Amino acid sequence: MEKFYEAYSQFFRYLKSPDYQYHFRSEAGNCRMVQNFRVLHGRTAFDANSGPRHLESSYVAWDYFTARENFRQFQHLYLNRSC
Repeated sequence: MEKFYEAYSQFFRYLKSPDYQYHFRSEAGNCRMVQNFRVLHGRTAFDANSGPRHLESSYVAWDYFTARENFRQFQHLYLNRSC
């Protein structure tokens, strides 16, 4: 258990370190895409005096994007461009 808590403590220090954080303010019309298994993401506290907020979320299987990239890379193998 000692090694686990040492690792857990180190991981928590990474999470709290500004060196490993990226902060931005979303504006109307912004779209952010996050690959959940690669990035730990969250939000800071919301100040109700800063105005109204509206946040929508959606989930898309990452395979959709990788499949489109694979198609783009290998389309020359099965599409006849001369037609």
